[in-house]
Amino acid sequence: MPINKFIATAYKKIVIVNMRVILTFLCLIAFLSTCTLKCDISETTFFIDDSSAKNGLIILLFVALFFWLRKIKWGKRIVFLLFILAFSLIWVFVTRYTPRSDQMAIFAGVEALYNGEYSLFGPTSYFMKNPQQYGLVLIYYLCSKVVFGNYVLTYQILNALAVVCFYKKLGDVCTHVGLEKKYQTILSLIGLIFFPLVMYTSFLYGTLLGLAFAVMAIDCEILFFEKGVIQYGVLAAVLAALAIVAKTNFLIFVIAMLIYAAIELLQKIDAKKSGFLALMVILLVTVPGLPSKIVENITGIPEADSISAYAFIAMGLQEGPRANGWHNGFDNDSFVDNNYSAEAQKEVAISEIKDRISIFKNDHEYAVEFFLLKLASQWNNPTFECFWINQVCDADIVQSDFIKGIMSKEGSTKAYGFLDAFMLVVLLGALAAFWLEDKFEVKMLTFATVFIGGFIFHIFWEAKGQYTLPYFVLLFPYAIRGYEVLTEKLVALRKKLLTRDFKSVDYIRIMQFVCVLALILLVIGDKRGALSKDTEAWIQYLEM
Repeated sequence: MPINKFIATAYKKIVIVNMRVILTFLCLIAFLSTCTLKCDISETTFFIDDSSAKNGLIILLFVALFFWLRKIKWGKRIVFLLFILAFSLIWVFVTRYTPRSDQMAIFAGVEALYNGEYSLFGPTSYFMKNPQQYGLVLIYYLCSKVVFGNYVLTYQILNALAVVCFYKKLGDVCTHVGLEKKYQTILSLIGLIFFPLVMYTSFLYGTLLGLAFAVMAIDCEILFFEKGVIQYGVLAAVLAALAIVAKTNFLIFVIAMLIYAAIELLQKIDAKKSGFLALMVILLVTVPGLPSKIVENITGIPEADSISAYAFIAMGLQEGPRANGWHNGFDNDSFVDNNYSAEAQKEVAISEIKDRISIFKNDHEYAVEFFLLKLASQWNNPTFECFWINQVCDADIVQSDFIKGIMSKEGSTKAYGFLDAFMLVVLLGALAAFWLEDKFEVKMLTFATVFIGGFIFHIFWEAKGQYTLPYFVLLFPYAIRGYEVLTEKLVALRKKLLTRDFKSVDYIRIMQFVCVLALILLVIGDKRGALSKDTEAWIQYLEM
């Protein structure tokens, strides 16, 4: 086999195997348990029991429903996209949530730049500690130059447009990788059903902007390699840069784009592909530090030491009051304690990382439970903190009783039940796609590569339920495809059973799934008690 085909085949197998393992794990913990938060500032994760019987019934009902859905003639998506825009704008205008915490700091930075007051950017300031926030500050600052009035509302409207853009481009990617046009409409319908993204429009933290830019960039990259038009390649690079500027976590998306570009170049080397790959590498090296340089030029304040990245890894390996690996103040405290020296903090953080690894090595039971609970707290919270991020914020209007009811403990708990079922349905559909689909082209796996990257990254990095949202929504196309393949396989299986044709049954793949599931259960051991350890406390909270 030629080396280029070998690499492409190896890449596909690596991605598919990783997705099978990760999705089997996530489906298992979603089937057994769930995670949630109180409506207060604590942000403490509760691990609670989930009804396996209820979840099994949900799965059976949805599979039965999909047999009917596959016969529907789907119309155009424009109506659904307009509804998503309308609901997003309505949410922004009727809630009018104001920034808090990091959002407030970002907004203060924008106002400081606009007014020419640069003291907020001096030594020991929030921004000197966290220069990764400069990118979003600059985006909002540029917006403030052309839009006057309530800047918070302007940025929230920008988020609403980003949600619509995301679903449109997600559908475009599906058609550009060879899937049917109905995917565009179904994904837009999902956008109406999955309301956390709409609720995130009030959250000014770059999540939605970065997601929209990143998916647009991936779509342009696919078009570039399909059509060879240079403009698509340039636009892909620009959009990728904007995604990184909006939020540095979207580097994971850009790395996935770089992998796809490298594999495409190996298939057929030419100047345009080589140039694009070189441009993506340059982006990865230069763009993350570019906003800091721009702010330095604007303010005249030289760049100083910032919090070391090792501090976030160390924090991601620690226990904390919220959940394992969640923010516990170590990043800021260790920086201040070491006199704002990044190098000194790095040494402390590396020492802490080594200590934690030593503990994990010496106590495997503890290590398994630590990472199981950390991963569950991020990936098994079906709201992705969409209620919490708003419940702890003030509003600059008197909200209606209807909105207060939605955001109350009772209202959010009811919505939580729906999202819990939705998450399981999506995970199962994606799981079916990667276990049952026979053919995956390289261009179909970019979203999967991003998902794997996000999953691995947040095993070690600081954790939060909100951080995994951009990866979860990338599963939507795979989930649709999974249910398509699953229903096709069930119809074929029925015919085989009627004709007693058991020779063509794919026993090898069935055994592979059983082995993966058994291996995960073996590693986890008897940890269902840990996954449901807060059930009683949660029931008491609901009854208060």
